[in-house]
Amino acid sequence: MLCCSYGSEGCININFRLHEAIDILERTPETLERFLSGLSEAWVQNNEGEGTWNAHEVVEHFIEAEKHNWIPRVESIVMQGEHHLFSAFDRFSHLKEKSKRTLEEALLKFKIIQKNAYSGT
Repeated sequence: MLCCSYGSEGCININFRLHEAIDILERTPETLERFLSGLSEAWVQNNEGEGTWNAHEVVEHFIEAEKHNWIPRVESIVMQGEHHLFSAFDRFSHLKEKSKRTLEEALLKFKIIQKNAYSGT
């Protein structure tokens, strides 16, 4: 059982099962591809205003989170136990430089990262 803290709500105990999480996570790249592939630039590059992300930026965030947050944290929990402190994750790192990837390339990159990450589970 893991304890997750959500601000003032305190500690919420959850029964985390890695294989169940992976069942969902493995579907994410194909779901995003289905929703976003072939849409016009107006749809994928538009955001809701200051402080919001467009669809392409969200996919770039998922790539960074997969590489530097989710996978390392799962590995840490498996190797060192659930009470190990995690290093900070900069959830805005994908915004520091404009991606040179197209949305289609970003979707493929995300799919590859996930496939490689979960192929041994």
